[in-house]
Amino acid sequence: LRMVSWEAEAEFADLVQYNRVASATRAGALAPIVATFDGPEIHAGATLPCLTVTMPAARFDGEVPTVGGTDSLLMSLSGVALDDGTATTALQVAYRTTDATP
Repeated sequence: LRMVSWEAEAEFADLVQYNRVASATRAGALAPIVATFDGPEIHAGATLPCLTVTMPAARFDGEVPTVGGTDSLLMSLSGVALDDGTATTALQVAYRTTDATP
């Protein structure tokens, strides 16, 4: 069995991610994560190369942020991708290319 773990750091904007990390229930600590990376240039007319990574059921672990002065408040997020109980997998990767035969 493989474990898919993830990690990100983001500026603290609201209580949404905080509530996921601090949740006392499994359902409260789960959410989908979708990261989309578009290429820098349009190819063949109107197509941007694109890579999309999806975790349909990502568990949020980690620590709640602490305030330490006047600097921007950053929140370190981490966790693992879990099976969401459907026919999908814990990690999905899709790409779009302009190549005729990728």
